Amino acid sequence: GPEILGLCEVENQKVLEELIAQKELKGKYKIVHYDSPDNRGIDVALLYKNTQYKLLSSYSFRVKKYKDITFETRDILYCRFLRDKDTLMFLVNHWNSRRGGEEKTEDKRIALAFFVKHLSDSLQKKHSHDLLMIMGDFNDEPENKSITEVLKAKHTSEGIQLKELYDPFYELSMEGEGSHQYNHQWLMYDQIIVNQSALKNKNWHYQQGSAQVYHPDWLHYQNDPRKG
Repeated sequence: GPEILGLCEVENQKVLEELIAQKELKGKYKIVHYDSPDNRGIDVALLYKNTQYKLLSSYSFRVKKYKDITFETRDILYCRFLRDKDTLMFLVNHWNSRRGGEEKTEDKRIALAFFVKHLSDSLQKKHSHDLLMIMGDFNDEPENKSITEVLKAKHTSEGIQLKELYDPFYELSMEGEGSHQYNHQWLMYDQIIVNQSALKNKNWHYQQGSAQVYHPDWLHYQNDPRKG
């Protein structure tokens, strides 16, 4: 299994405890979870292999208001780990959905992007050598304003500067791949965005071309008119 697993649509702590108690996972994982104010009762969480990672700190950042926008949404989960001699930071996200229309709901995702950008800048200023991964369901694609103009995630890793961000899922999105299908169209809502340290670190770093959407045959509807 993965060393780190970010999760969305989590009902509660008990569900996570039941998951890691399964025979194949028992004794391998620990949980980081906080209750969010989401009106549907869903949270984000993170699982990690406790034999390889030492949790240094965690925090649940709550966005209540931005300008004239008020929120009752998922918190942004922050975790910082020690892995061998390296330190890694994770921000797990689940931004507001497009329910009600993309344009009508865009302001909320842009507001959350501003909040995450502030977090990213602050964390990298405090922990300048840490690897940073901003992960989750953004309900926006790599080419949307919230990602490109607010988070300022680059589409290429070439020439990326200290504290800048790179979105390796942009190329996959441009090739028509996605993690979610709506109206017969694949959308790349789920992404993992990394900082420069995650590209330059000698021990732990992003391998070019390794970003992918996991979609084995058994996950597809083989005879569905929507084509999978």
